[in-house]
Amino acid sequence: MSFLPVLSAWQWALLAAVPVGVVLLYFLKLRRQPLRVPSTFLWHRAIEDSRVNSLLQRLRRNLMLFLQLLFLALAMLALLRPGWQGESGGGRRLILMLDASASMAATDVAGAATRFELAKQRIHDQIDAMRGNDVATLITFSDRPEILQEFTADHRRLRDALDRARVTHRTTDLREAIRGAAGLAGVLPAGTVGGLAPGDGVGGESSGGGGTEGAGDASQLPASTGAADAGATGETAEPEVATAELWIYSDGGFGPLEEASFGKLPTHYVPIGTQSASNLGIVAFSAERNVERPEQVEAFARIVNFGNQPIQGTASLTIGDELIDAAAVDVEAGGETGLSFDLESLENAELQLTLDIEDDLSADNTAYTALAPLRDISVLLITPGNRALQIALETDQAAELGRIETKPPSYLESDEYRSRAATGREDLIIYDRCAPAVMPAANTFFIGSLPPEHWDAGEMSGPLLPIDIDRTHPIMRFLDLFSLKIVEGRPLQAPPRSLALLTTTAGEVLAIAPRVGSEGAGYQDLVMGFEIISETEEGAAFNTDWPVQRSWPVFVYNLLRHLGGAVDATSAPSYQPGTVAPLRIDNQIREVRVRVPASLDAGGTNATGPAGPLTRSVSRDAGGPLLFPETERLGVYRVLAAEGAQPLSLFTINLFDPRESDLRPAASIRVGEREIVQSDAQIRGRSELWRWLLMAALGMLAVEWLVFNRRMG
Repeated sequence: MSFLPVLSAWQWALLAAVPVGVVLLYFLKLRRQPLRVPSTFLWHRAIEDSRVNSLLQRLRRNLMLFLQLLFLALAMLALLRPGWQGESGGGRRLILMLDASASMAATDVAGAATRFELAKQRIHDQIDAMRGNDVATLITFSDRPEILQEFTADHRRLRDALDRARVTHRTTDLREAIRGAAGLAGVLPAGTVGGLAPGDGVGGESSGGGGTEGAGDASQLPASTGAADAGATGETAEPEVATAELWIYSDGGFGPLEEASFGKLPTHYVPIGTQSASNLGIVAFSAERNVERPEQVEAFARIVNFGNQPIQGTASLTIGDELIDAAAVDVEAGGETGLSFDLESLENAELQLTLDIEDDLSADNTAYTALAPLRDISVLLITPGNRALQIALETDQAAELGRIETKPPSYLESDEYRSRAATGREDLIIYDRCAPAVMPAANTFFIGSLPPEHWDAGEMSGPLLPIDIDRTHPIMRFLDLFSLKIVEGRPLQAPPRSLALLTTTAGEVLAIAPRVGSEGAGYQDLVMGFEIISETEEGAAFNTDWPVQRSWPVFVYNLLRHLGGAVDATSAPSYQPGTVAPLRIDNQIREVRVRVPASLDAGGTNATGPAGPLTRSVSRDAGGPLLFPETERLGVYRVLAAEGAQPLSLFTINLFDPRESDLRPAASIRVGEREIVQSDAQIRGRSELWRWLLMAALGMLAVEWLVFNRRMG
């Protein structure tokens, strides 16, 4: 038998005073009025009645009092929620992980408004099924984890934390959440706190939910079951199997996690969602001025049908509240289509593309782009010598974009370079046949070399012939590369969420991937798996005929506009929700204001404030970059020197993640070598007595009413 009290201590104190008051009512002496009667027949009963209500007489047996006290006792016992579990033994430690990524806002489930709400209902059932000696912790995760409630046996605190959970527009990355869960369970080696290295701070940067009480504090975390104190004995203790259970409530909208591990932690995966979800999503949207005709603007979009049925609808292009153009959309199941809009030249235009359809996910039905104002960029080229690249960078159009400086590879070892790379002074750094020891706070382009982390490449082979080109990406716009010849190169092995721009007979040789810098800002890395100029025994020789083709200067110009941030012709940079956005403005400006768009978050309300537009002030440290972290809302963000001034720059926040738009829940998740299939473990039901006790109390109340009426009758 176990109890789950419903009331708090002060409420119980007030309730305990009720039966005391009932008893006192029977001790109180009735106040009587004198009344003349023609007979003394009633004197005896009047004396007895007076004795019963006298404070000086002991309490006589009274059926009414007994029934009333019994009613109160049953009601109080019902409020204790007595019950029992089907099993006995020591208490469990439950780690409840709730997916709060964008796909959990899908509306394809029955019995709840969204997948997120359905997952919350199931976690609520799990909390109700806990025994009195069970403890649980609640973690939400998207691209980063947040501990909403640390280990506690208090059901009310767990339910309050669950009520605070909000779905976001963010993408899904389970790795950090796994580390935190494994640390809380005690299956990580000593020296980590909550599964994180000291200083990592789980959930510290999350903008929703109001923060974490005590997160990251070792004193707040439970001791690992069976783990020895290595610091006290001087010996390294191997962690034993923890008694915790990990429950993941998610739709599995993430790929294999090769570098993560649950260890021996018992894990249950509860898939949320249906295989019949319908979703047509925008996965790319940009606008550019024509290179040859700057007075013309073209907007491009890529739309994918992630459902099992064909979808028809309309795509509307608007600027503000004005409808500019519209196009019919008809996409087969699993197919995709591209849209192109020709527009008049627009200054600082903020474009919005909306799919006028009803499907199960609204976050990817709207996309934003903008044509930002002109600004000068700073580009650093580090090369042992590449005349073809330098000629393309010295064209009149490229020179108008900003400052381009060339340095030899030995410059990488200088203090000046390390300072420039760390402070974010450069908009784009090009590494030709060389690589830094640490990635810079800037966008990068690697030619014939690899970044120092997360990238790899296969064996050198050749010749290579193009077989696929992603023409929708701004860097590859207006390029015809099917006649390109490459002597030799290496196929790239790009990190997750990368995008292949050029694929040859050997594999991907040109790819771009997002990167989060050490300061939290978002950057992009473009890597080319072949060299432009190679060193041979006879000297320098061309490794490709690309520099003699007309597409070469166009590619370099696209590179400067997209990765360099020269937004006179290309659209404003787009980031995913939750990314720390670097504000690419003049280094002399110390403080700006950022106008946040008036849009709602994934749950229909906004976690960062009112639904209307917001203005935030941002300042830079000495020599540091300007960074803006509050990017939860989808839309166009304006960077202003002062309120009401013309924008210094623009950037947009869009979902643009096929994993989140693909709503089919995964049947299993793979972590390292371990595959976690759909859990068939059942939540152990708790047998409750309070309903029966409440019915018995109501029965006692009915009996008391009958006795009272019989006496009065």
